[in-house]
Amino acid sequence: MRKGRGGGNGAGCRRDPVGAERSAHAGPGHEPVANYNRAFSSFSPRVTRDPPARVEPMTSKRLPVHVSTMPIRWADMDALGHVNNTVYFRFMEQARIDWLHALDPASGGHASGTGPVVVNATCTFLEPLRYPGEVVVRMSLVDPGRTSVGSTYEIDCGGRRAAEGAAKMVWVDVATGRPVPLPDAILAPLRALAAGEAP
Repeated sequence: MRKGRGGGNGAGCRRDPVGAERSAHAGPGHEPVANYNRAFSSFSPRVTRDPPARVEPMTSKRLPVHVSTMPIRWADMDALGHVNNTVYFRFMEQARIDWLHALDPASGGHASGTGPVVVNATCTFLEPLRYPGEVVVRMSLVDPGRTSVGSTYEIDCGGRRAAEGAAKMVWVDVATGRPVPLPDAILAPLRALAAGEAP
């Protein structure tokens, strides 16, 4: 497992007095990877031939792949005085980008001209976040297919679970937008996990 960097002190983690659980959905992310902005900002309709994403529960068998720590910014809060729901998706996005760059620091995992497009993303909000503080985002991979793989995210703050999310990624050829098989570097440890072997 790899770990990212960040700052903060966790002071912004407080329990919601209402305590209600909320859910939201977001579309494709806009990942700031060099030479890949187009594929992230919009993906070919041909990609949608893949089956809809399954939201994996946190109890599913997962392969932990990355941990990122990042600060909560004052600008992340909205008029209600807590971090806006959309920012949670940015936390997950940043962890995903950190993971890709950990795989290939020189190109963010896109040296071969292929890479992931997010086709489905979800988040369940468990507790509000407030500035100042920092979040720890733990990313795992689940449910690999031929061209797609699921990812799950646990967002913690001050030792408490603030949110849980998921995103389905489809690997595509950057030039054509067509789906391509998952890289072996990603698929092999998932196969080993499924076979009961140490990843």
